[in-house]
Amino acid sequence: AEDLESRRLVGEYTRAMDRQLDEIIAVSKMPLDATQVNLTQETSLGRLIAGVFKRKLCADVVFINGSGIRSNAVYPAGEITRKIVGAILPFHNTLVLLEIKGATLLAVFEHGLSHFPNPSGAFPHVAGIQITFDPAKPPGHRIVSAKVDGKPLDPNQIYKLATDSFLAGGGENYTLLQNLKQLVSRVAGPSEASSVMDALSGRRQIEVDHLSNIGSINDPPLTIK
Repeated sequence: AEDLESRRLVGEYTRAMDRQLDEIIAVSKMPLDATQVNLTQETSLGRLIAGVFKRKLCADVVFINGSGIRSNAVYPAGEITRKIVGAILPFHNTLVLLEIKGATLLAVFEHGLSHFPNPSGAFPHVAGIQITFDPAKPPGHRIVSAKVDGKPLDPNQIYKLATDSFLAGGGENYTLLQNLKQLVSRVAGPSEASSVMDALSGRRQIEVDHLSNIGSINDPPLTIK
C-alpha cells in the first residue's frame, strides 16, 4: 500500500524544487531556438551558450556541439527560467579547458563541418573564433580561413579551448580531443547548466548579434547586462 508520509514528503520537495526552477533569471531580447536546426546552422542560443562558457573559463576558443542543445522547443523573446535552461542543457556534462595546437584545432573543426549540409550532432557552435568554410569542398578540406581574436589562426600556436566533458572524451567522434592536456578537468569543471544559470541570474537582459550567412561560423558579440 502507498505510504502516505512518503507521498507527503515527495510532494513537499517537489513543490520546493518547482519554486526554484520557475525562478526568472534573465530576459532574452531575441527568440532562442532549441530545435534540431542546431544540427545544421548557427543559432542565437548556440552562440549564447558558447559565449557564456568562454567567459566562465577565460578560454581563447569555445565550441559546443549541436546535439548537446536539447528540448526541441523555440523560446520566444522574454523571460528565461532555471527550468528552461535545465531543459536545454539536461546532461550532467561539465566544462573542460584544454590546451590545443592550432593545427589540431583546425582538424577538430574540419570534423565538425564534415557532414554539412546534412544534420549532424557534431555541428559546432563557437565563441572566440571566426571560420569561413566552403561546403563544396571535400570533407576535411573545407575551411578557407580561421581567425582567433581577429588574428589568423596560427597552426603552431597553443590555444586554450573550452568544451564539455562529453566532447573532451571523444563524443561525436571528436577523438582528437581525448588525449589533450586538461587545464580544467571534467572533475574540477563546473556543470554546463549551472554555468549558464549563474551567468544569467539577476534578471539580466541578454542579446546576441545577428547571425552570419551559411558558409561561416562566427564568434558573436554577446551582451549580458
